[in-house]
Amino acid sequence: LDELAFLFSDVSAANAEAIVSRIRASIEAVEIPLPERAFTPVTLSLSAGIAMTGQASGDSDLASQAELALQAVKATGQPGQLVFSSAIGSRASRIYSPHAA
Repeated sequence: LDELAFLFSDVSAANAEAIVSRIRASIEAVEIPLPERAFTPVTLSLSAGIAMTGQASGDSDLASQAELALQAVKATGQPGQLVFSSAIGSRASRIYSPHAA
């Protein structure tokens, strides 16, 4: 499980979602053939949490918001993407606990 961060300058939430959609489509189009599974290639998926600087009070808050949005996507059980919102923030304790065992 890997996590990446992309930083975009001067984009709206809609533009950020469009960029992430294109990245997701490119990654999900990749098929990786494995020798022991000749007729069933492995595919990849990507989930993304998007945070906007206008809603964050600093770098740490921005990273936390992106992580909360990512955890909200993962909670659905399907790959996808979400922009952080106050609704996600209000559900934060139920979605994500960084110190849970």
